[in-house]
Amino acid sequence: MFLSNFHIIDPPYCMSQDDCLNWMASSYVSYQNSQKFSFSEYQKLLKRAGCYSTQIEKRYFFLPDFNSPKIEPGGNQRVFKHGSIGGTNARQEFFQEVTMEVFENLYDQRPVPPFLIHVTCTGYGSPSAAQVIAAKKSPRTIVTHSYHMGCYGAFPAIRMAMGFLSAPVLRNGEAEAVDIVHTELCTLHMAPQDPTPEQMRRFSIRSKTFWNFQKSKYAIVARYCGKEGI
Repeated sequence: MFLSNFHIIDPPYCMSQDDCLNWMASSYVSYQNSQKFSFSEYQKLLKRAGCYSTQIEKRYFFLPDFNSPKIEPGGNQRVFKHGSIGGTNARQEFFQEVTMEVFENLYDQRPVPPFLIHVTCTGYGSPSAAQVIAAKKSPRTIVTHSYHMGCYGAFPAIRMAMGFLSAPVLRNGEAEAVDIVHTELCTLHMAPQDPTPEQMRRFSIRSKTFWNFQKSKYAIVARYCGKEGI
């Protein structure tokens, strides 16, 4: 069995790592609770706790909130707005919108396979984007969710796909492949009201990923659908 056919969908926004760190410093100033640090003080803290631009050149992202150097009134912010931060509903609504768009793009010109595994630990919906696209284009497709396993999530999903392909019904020729779609929007869970060193480290290195594998007897087709990070 093999992994192949990686497919990439680039996020619409891009920012240099230096600009990302400046945005984080600005957000900490805007949302800080008990802390009373200045923008320059947060910049210094990020230089100590964050990931430098010499290690990460730039980041791509789906959330338009990061497309402005400062948290200011107006604009098209979805979560990190001037004076307030969107709660779980706002974050999950955006996650569902983006993952639906990704699934639509993935299966616009190709059929949905008999087995589809959706992997994520950063957003959940019922029905999931995988279930919606399967119901719309391939009602007989069996959708399996491999959720809440963090960065490790892709590995049990691959083992699941191997099990599906080893099943007798698949050996009879009904399916030759299993798609695995991995979607992550880690920065949706950024907490600028809690500017701890751990938070600074986490959100200066983590990225958003959208990718899809197809595992078959002859090839595991992996379509990497995009990444977003700040």
